[in-house]
Amino acid sequence: MLRTFTIVLLSAGGIFAALPQDTSKPKPQPVTSGRQDKADQDSLKQASKIGDSYFAKWASTTQSNLIELSRIAQQRATDPEVKRFATMMVEDHQACVQKLVPFTSGSGRPGASGSVPPVNGSSNGNGKPDQAPAATRTNASGELDHAALFDELGQQCLLTARNELASKQGAEFDRCYTMMMVASHSMSGDMLVVFQRHVTPELAVVLADAQTKTSAHLATAKDLAQRLERKDIPARKAE
Repeated sequence: MLRTFTIVLLSAGGIFAALPQDTSKPKPQPVTSGRQDKADQDSLKQASKIGDSYFAKWASTTQSNLIELSRIAQQRATDPEVKRFATMMVEDHQACVQKLVPFTSGSGRPGASGSVPPVNGSSNGNGKPDQAPAATRTNASGELDHAALFDELGQQCLLTARNELASKQGAEFDRCYTMMMVASHSMSGDMLVVFQRHVTPELAVVLADAQTKTSAHLATAKDLAQRLERKDIPARKAE
């Protein structure tokens, strides 16, 4: 066994010896000047800032949509608890949007702006369904404008939700809005978890705070939805 092992080692040594050996001197590493180091650092900081602006923009757009839908619920909800919940949504998400403003680089809407036309089935006056306004998809350099794209996507999502709420009345509206809050806060919570992995520590702190509030809102929305469902059971049986 030892003899066999020795032969294997000698054979391996022969193979390595037969391989071309690099006898050249080590290549000197390029020397970077302090000015170049600073330029590289500035470039990294700029890239981080741009990345933060994209994540903050989408988080802000999501928060703004929740504000818009909750403002509708403040006016049209019939259940007192749903109205109180909607008021809390407006206040808490407005606070979140304000904290995101420094990271959005001033692009797009910093908060709920009401840029989507009122939803009533044919608000444009020609009998056709409402449509979200088109956004500019390219910037001055001809590249894709991500901020404008986020705006357009956010407005389309808001339009769909508002059209859905417009078709509901009374207790049905309350249930629809509450379930929207359950679904949207569930997805928003996952989004905030993922975003925190890819942003700067400064923005991560803001997103972590938003995630905490989102989790609390989700729990409240679930409890409210269950209560509304139990409340509605006797009425369905009577029908």
